[in-house]
Amino acid sequence: MARVLMVSKPLQPPWDDSAKNLARDLVRFSDRHEFHVLGLPGAEAPGPRAIVEPVYRGTGAYSPSLAQNLRVLRRLFRPDDREIYHFFFAPNPTTSRAARWVRTLKPRKRLVHTICSAPATYKGIRDLMFAHRVVALSENTRQALLENGVEGVVRIPPGIDATTRVPPERRRAVREALGLPRDRPLVLYAGDYQFSTAADTCARALPEILGRSDAHFVFACRI
Repeated sequence: MARVLMVSKPLQPPWDDSAKNLARDLVRFSDRHEFHVLGLPGAEAPGPRAIVEPVYRGTGAYSPSLAQNLRVLRRLFRPDDREIYHFFFAPNPTTSRAARWVRTLKPRKRLVHTICSAPATYKGIRDLMFAHRVVALSENTRQALLENGVEGVVRIPPGIDATTRVPPERRRAVREALGLPRDRPLVLYAGDYQFSTAADTCARALPEILGRSDAHFVFACRI
């Protein structure tokens, strides 16, 4: 059993951010490790083997503020009994520099970095890496990292929580409320529009898919 500190955005609702959802699910379903997670005072632990450290003062925006980042940084430099620090964020110079300081000052800690979002560019990406182990969520990202000089990258696809399946009556009600066809297959795009070309890729697939099926496409987005 390993003692792990999950370095992420606050692990508590709203669950509308894929990076913290991934960290939450790892904590929730692991039966082999013991976790400390970063959250707000009085927050409920996201798993039976987890303890919340009240580092944050609010859930914050999509991108953490400078004040929140400083609180996390202070936490990382405090002594603790955690054996592994597991980071969940897209590579960026500020956070990567801070993580290198942690690695230098705490040489016995093992650092893991899960890259939750593919970077806009891989130019100079090797200089942003700091962890003993780098985890990519897709084979495309893993190959791009390897081709740009990042060593030892492993691919671990994100899992799907199958324990909270939506009941059929709820699915029917949602289709009716949104004016969606009842019996045709749905292709749902619920990803980013601002930070990648994934929506365009999905849209370009329409002619090929519609040539073989009577599917209905739904492009979901935040208001």
